[in-house]
Amino acid sequence: MQNRNNGERFEELFAQYMETVLGVTATERRAKLKGKAAATPYECDVHGVIRSKVWRILQIGGLATMAAAAWALFNPGDLPNVEHVGRSIETAVGSTTAGLGLLILGCSGILFGGWGRTRHTRHIWVECKDRRATIKRADISKLERSAADVRANAGANWRPVELWFASTSAYDQDALAIAREYGVRCFQLIGDEIVEC
Repeated sequence: MQNRNNGERFEELFAQYMETVLGVTATERRAKLKGKAAATPYECDVHGVIRSKVWRILQIGGLATMAAAAWALFNPGDLPNVEHVGRSIETAVGSTTAGLGLLILGCSGILFGGWGRTRHTRHIWVECKDRRATIKRADISKLERSAADVRANAGANWRPVELWFASTSAYDQDALAIAREYGVRCFQLIGDEIVEC
């Protein structure tokens, strides 16, 4: 990156890095977050979301099961070709009962999958700085205080689980020490490569 103080470009670059290298599911730039105490909303430079694929698969499986249930309920005596298992169920308990069982199983998969996705979604607040000055302890502390205020707001549309700091300039030792204390991951753009500090 040639120019300094090109914040939007650096945010976009880091958001792409999060999705392609760090396994972040989705990103949003310049998200507004309301804290409990602050009168004006905070601006999260990059909001990253990591969703567990297992819960999504469970939801999709629930939808497929509900489709099979609908087929069984509306086409009695003609279950989809599930060979031995489907025919055994149909013979033993009838297609209506099998359809209702599949319907309950499908609904459970959708609801449980949705609950799991909500509960196991990690929200990441990334602060990006594109400047010449070294990142100081105050920069990391400010991010931590802002996030704590948002976490205290019960009405926030999302709360950060993780805090990351991305910079085009170096971090001083105090900044890295306090980042480790708070659990803030630090990244730096060096040349054309982003590295974790």
